[in-house]
Amino acid sequence: MGYGRLFTSLLAIMTFHALADISVDRAIIEFEPDGEYYTDINVLNGSSDKAYVGISVYEVINPGRVDESRRPLIDPDNALLIATPSRMALEGNQSNPVRLLNLDEEQKKERIYRVIVEPATGRLKGDQDMVKVLVSYELLVIVRPVKPVFSILGKREGKTLTLFNDGNSNVYLESGRQCNPAKTSECQKLEGERIYAGASWQLQLPWEGEVEFVMNTQDESTIKKIFNGKDTLPKYAPTPQKSQ
Repeated sequence: MGYGRLFTSLLAIMTFHALADISVDRAIIEFEPDGEYYTDINVLNGSSDKAYVGISVYEVINPGRVDESRRPLIDPDNALLIATPSRMALEGNQSNPVRLLNLDEEQKKERIYRVIVEPATGRLKGDQDMVKVLVSYELLVIVRPVKPVFSILGKREGKTLTLFNDGNSNVYLESGRQCNPAKTSECQKLEGERIYAGASWQLQLPWEGEVEFVMNTQDESTIKKIFNGKDTLPKYAPTPQKSQ
């Protein structure tokens, strides 16, 4: 899965200077209803210099929709996901665990979080005429509902396919493939996407015809599904996010 999405911030202009060589060992964390309520991620300082690291947690509201937003979880007394510690100092080539605690005991609905691991710039000093590059990691945390339902509907109009997650838990579509109806030996790969519960995704196809995806669901279970594009999408299906 990789190490998470990287973010770069240019803080000044002139010469280049890297602030820290921080890495994490996991990009996606899932809390299952019958699993442990905690898990650890490992944060490593790969440089020879001391590094200060901050960890922040955000709950994603309406994930995968056009009105998606993030709510910072600052008060631990009112948060259902906690990262501890939230700050740490790492010596050169040192690693430390960060514990994630899922406090949602009922797990009636799926919750999506983003955990940001980044250098703490407040303690860093340097020439003001340097380009300082901040490299941070964004981790995806999924808290599955106690009774997950995986249901993806597909509606095709011409070469435009709209997929809607009509279940209550996210599904990652991968290994997409479509073959030319007029020449079945001619096939093209399709990009994958994670579709969150209640969200839609739209993509352009090479041909007018059915497509095949592998649905990656709970515990990395996979289901191969063929979408003929003839499903009827409910009226409450939101405006779809479009593939880039």
